[in-house]
Amino acid sequence: MANVLKLIRKRNLLLISHSRKHPLYSVQTFYKSTLGAEIKDAESLSKLTQDERKQNKLDLTFGNAEEAFRSKKTIELVRALFVFNLCSVEFLVKNNIEILKWSRRLLGKTLFTTLMKGTFYGHFVAGEDQIAIRPLVSRNQQFGVKSILDYSVEEDLSSKQAKEAEAKGCVPENQPPLEELGYKDDHPQHPEQKRFG
Repeated sequence: MANVLKLIRKRNLLLISHSRKHPLYSVQTFYKSTLGAEIKDAESLSKLTQDERKQNKLDLTFGNAEEAFRSKKTIELVRALFVFNLCSVEFLVKNNIEILKWSRRLLGKTLFTTLMKGTFYGHFVAGEDQIAIRPLVSRNQQFGVKSILDYSVEEDLSSKQAKEAEAKGCVPENQPPLEELGYKDDHPQHPEQKRFG
């Protein structure tokens, strides 16, 4: 937590002192199965393309807080710290359902939704639909972070409705068939695994 606070303070200073005349270049680092890292020399660093500079190898040791959180905005880090601290309050954890019910009644639907999207929902959920998650997914891709999307059903659906919703969500509506894009599919199609759904 202290590393996150230091990073937030450091980012605020960087925002104030950042100059476009002197862009910061990161060093390409290659990680082995041990904690040791091999850094390329200055000549090979200058030969890196712009895309390679953007998508450096991720630090899988998680020892560098700045590298671990570079894809996050400062406000997202502050929200994460706030949510983390709220989740450590035992009273809130034990009575969350009652607190949510009372909050919904007192604040009304619009204000309650805004509050939840600004805190817990906004922290743990990428978006409400495929369109809402696109900016977050593309921003994460710019930093070399891939997304794993999990469809969560929170309303009571019949088994048939759930299967239809899952099948509809797997294939984008406006995507043309792969054959039209020039891809040849030499592999047989794999049927959906109903036991995992």
